[in-house]
Order: sequence, then C-alpha cells, then structure tokens
Amino acid sequence: MAAPHAFDAPINSLYPARKNTDFTISVRDPAKPFYVLANVEIGEGLNEFVDEHLLQVSVVDRSTATRVAFAEFTEPLKPEDNTPRTVRLRCPSARSPA
Repeated sequence: MAAPHAFDAPINSLYPARKNTDFTISVRDPAKPFYVLANVEIGEGLNEFVDEHLLQVSVVDRSTATRVAFAEFTEPLKPEDNTPRTVRLRCPSARSPA
C-alpha cells in the first residue's frame, strides 16, 4: 500500500481478534470478550499536530442491521515533527449499547 498523504490517517486494516491475541475471529460469540485491532498510518504533516488517537467501533448484526455492541478507545499522542507514524490500536471488548 502506498504511503498516506501527509495530512491523512488511513486505517489499513480493521478486524476482531480474540482477547489478548492478534488472531482474528470470524464469528463473534456474545459470551466471549474480544478486541478490535486497527492498523493506522498517520501522515507526517498530520502527525505534527495530533495529540490523541480516537477509535470508535460499532458491531452490527448483519441479519437484523442492529448495532449489538460499541467500544471507544482513546490514547494520548505526542506530536512528532516531519515523520509519519504507523501504529496498531487495540480497542478492548465492545459492549452492548445501553
């Protein structure tokens, strides 16, 4: 994949994984916790100004088009001058919406 534009922050991959692993899951068991992993690249221009990651994840039941879980992950960042950033974000188990 090509490097991101200087002011972009694309998510290159996003997938559910078993808790505390990088192993993907294909069918979510509602009784088992899981993580959502996101591989993110932040362009060098944007990386000079960012001060926080914010990843929001919704899990949707495709058969009913209903949101069954939601999770939010935030992490502080220290801006870096003239350098892109590549990071894997690990969002903890999603929870059922209230």
